[in-house]
Amino acid sequence: MFGGLPTAEAIMAPKKLTKKRLAKQRAQQHVQREASTQYQNDDQVLTFKQWCALNSFSVPTGNRVLKRGGPPVVYFSARRRGVRVGDNRKWQESRMRGAVS
Repeated sequence: MFGGLPTAEAIMAPKKLTKKRLAKQRAQQHVQREASTQYQNDDQVLTFKQWCALNSFSVPTGNRVLKRGGPPVVYFSARRRGVRVGDNRKWQESRMRGAVS
């Protein structure tokens, strides 16, 4: 009813998210935010996870791409690595079908 008292469904509070579901939702939002960010500076270094999100890869797929000759990798330390925006752009252009080398 539009003009009367609110129904029981309208008064009820929304269901709370479980910790697991909340963590998953936040991770998805983070990936979407990273993928939609515009990177203009070619010298900017993306972390490995940022690079994966930018290219819509999962982390295991990103590892396989780098193992098989992806863009040059910058090592911050023995365990941390990244990819420059300019190197990623050149790598993407080289992967296009019909691209002139």
